[in-house]
Amino acid sequence: MLFSVIVPVYNAELTLDECVGSVLGAESRNFELILVNDGSRDNSAAMCDAFAARDSRVAVIHQENQGLACARNAGMRRARGDYLVHLDCDDTLAPDALARIAEAIGRRPDAEGLVWRIIQRFPDAMVPETVEFPDTRDACLTGAEAFQFLFCSGIGSLWQSFRFVVRRSVVLERNLFYRPGVLHEDIDFNPFLVLQLRKVHFCPEPYYIYRKGRAGSVTDRLSFARCQDILGIVARWVSLLPATGLDPALQADFLATLSRLLWDCLPCFQAFPREQRRLLFAGLRPQVHVLRRIRMPARSAAAKRLLLALLGVRGAAWALARLRRTARPRAAAGGQRPCDD
Repeated sequence: MLFSVIVPVYNAELTLDECVGSVLGAESRNFELILVNDGSRDNSAAMCDAFAARDSRVAVIHQENQGLACARNAGMRRARGDYLVHLDCDDTLAPDALARIAEAIGRRPDAEGLVWRIIQRFPDAMVPETVEFPDTRDACLTGAEAFQFLFCSGIGSLWQSFRFVVRRSVVLERNLFYRPGVLHEDIDFNPFLVLQLRKVHFCPEPYYIYRKGRAGSVTDRLSFARCQDILGIVARWVSLLPATGLDPALQADFLATLSRLLWDCLPCFQAFPREQRRLLFAGLRPQVHVLRRIRMPARSAAAKRLLLALLGVRGAAWALARLRRTARPRAAAGGQRPCDD
């Protein structure tokens, strides 16, 4: 069983050596490592070439900067392995990750995809996430069941691409590639991916080490472009849901998840110039019905629905932005760490 480990690389000279070393030093030898240099402006491109010169298992793709979606697609098209593994360039794999995942796949040969848990790496601690995975020792979940758990169960949606190990033949046969140009490619693509999988196995052990609180992460802040991106993704999913064949109750649950995404964006609007705010509110107008779908946390959801009813969308955005500004000094005084997701 061969794994294709795909690493999109962009200005990663400070973390790339550790990331690549975690793969090349793995207990399993059954892998190829594909580094996709996405137009880096630092020393990352030369580092990629050096890794490939030293180890024949490393392949390098150099391309102009096109974003994560295109970088992942380039790696997937170059891959020759049986299964695809996505690894971000500032994260690492546990030493026995690939060997243990191979064992899990061997026990579940009918699974087209596997989801694994992660270890959260803070600057001063390594903490396994506390999400309880479904008990699938005797059976895999269907795609719809996995979709419900991952994106609709209220545990906090597990969007990230690095959580999913997928059979490469399935990706090719069903043309499961990311949409080019989408900034939040994991939110856009992975719910769709899971629905296309007939069987999904959940691996309860954490083998992926995810760096938290990293400065400069793409989820570090919501720019105008990222807010626009999320509005477009929500609009796309609203149009796609009826054709998925999902139970109406499950569709409603997913709309509630999308609602949380919009509410997270809303207070950010106030930081942008007037013309950008106008464009964002215009883009949000057709999705106001999604804003009303918010459910969790229950008390916060009720307060947000009340804000929307009393103040409208613009007023709610203003009020939430004010609350966020006043909450930040209190959080800093209490020693809380901002999270990057």
